[in-house]
Amino acid sequence: MRVGTATLSSVACATASLCMVGDSAGEIYEWDGKSWSPPTTVDPRNDLPFVVGLSCPTTKECVAATFDGYAYTWDGASWSSPTLLDSTPGQGDITSLACAAPDVCFATGDAGNVNDYDGTWQQPTLVDDGHDLVSISCSPQGSFCMAADNSGYVLTTHGASWTTPEPAGPAIGSLDGVSCPSHSFCMAVDATGHELTWDGEHWSAPVTFDPHGITGPVSCPSNTFCVATDTQGEALVWAGNAWSRPVELAPALYSPAPAISCASATFCALVAAGDAFIWDGTTWSTGHYLGMPYDLQGVSCPSASSCTAIDEFGSAASWDGSSWSKHATADNGRDTEAISCPSLAFCMVVDFQGGETTWDGHRWTPRETISSNITGGPVYAMSVSCATANWCLASDNLARVWAWAGSKWNLSGTLRPAVGGAGTTRVSCPAPGTCVAAGQELYTLGFPRT
Repeated sequence: MRVGTATLSSVACATASLCMVGDSAGEIYEWDGKSWSPPTTVDPRNDLPFVVGLSCPTTKECVAATFDGYAYTWDGASWSSPTLLDSTPGQGDITSLACAAPDVCFATGDAGNVNDYDGTWQQPTLVDDGHDLVSISCSPQGSFCMAADNSGYVLTTHGASWTTPEPAGPAIGSLDGVSCPSHSFCMAVDATGHELTWDGEHWSAPVTFDPHGITGPVSCPSNTFCVATDTQGEALVWAGNAWSRPVELAPALYSPAPAISCASATFCALVAAGDAFIWDGTTWSTGHYLGMPYDLQGVSCPSASSCTAIDEFGSAASWDGSSWSKHATADNGRDTEAISCPSLAFCMVVDFQGGETTWDGHRWTPRETISSNITGGPVYAMSVSCATANWCLASDNLARVWAWAGSKWNLSGTLRPAVGGAGTTRVSCPAPGTCVAAGQELYTLGFPRT
């Protein structure tokens, strides 16, 4: 059902027979359990009437706020005249609103201010200096509220005063890699040597396992085995409860970042610069130079007898269980970014121009660009994970993720970009529709709850 013609921006329900919806034109609609009312324009004089917050603690009281700092109350029959919450130039924008009880409401602002409502709106109080408050939520059973800012900090109140802002979780670096072998286990590593694990419902707190930091992705073929590399050209093995001491492979791992793929706990392939290294369950081989025209960019191994490696401009090499050999170019002349091979008969390669090339077990076939069905500019693909030959997820440099169901790519969603703008987001999919994306934050898609 469509309500109004403008963008709906806020909603609040006191009961199943009373809801309010606000929109970007400053109009509010009321639901009586059966139908929507005509719109009420809360302030026709308002130049920026975007309704950013609505809360209805009872069927006789609702509160609304607009982006440019005006608040309105509803008494069960009509909306009040506007109240300007903060007249300070440049500091009056409102971002969110919530009520814990009748006449106990709070409006947050983009300059770290909070306005209290106790039947009358009070002057703003600075509670988070230097940050923008972006969201607030209040428990309906009392006066407890929690607000969050744009730097990952939260603060709380029980109605009297606000606590000092604290980080919502332990500080970590930008996430460099994530690998999910099943619904019940994922491993993520960050740029400062922390690990985080997923148990099917929750992410652990970050734990330092390598002070050198991590340079590239992590690969976990099972819930009890993972491999990662660090900035010193060393490889680390995780055997289910602890990481091994770092083993130096080659200084060549410094740049570009290495790529890793493990088919099992007894077979992994790691490529960096022009060399490939093999893990046999006990030790790493010495580096084998593949003779590729450019630095190796990615590798994927569906089994111990089948790997495909690609270099920066689409040349490919294959592993047959005993040796490496070159074969047909996968993505000629493009800046290749990632490869994923869920089986011996299927691989997906994505490049920085948004191109897609697939392998059917015999030949490489160029396909459409990822963004060919989407408006909004080019796609610079950065990571790809294929659960099957008919289901892949890719990420781009703008923290967007794209789903492929065997024929074409569709935009699946946009994640919160890394601090400072765009950044790399790694993806890992243990099953179709079940994925983790890791960048500045961690996102899960389709994991069943137990």
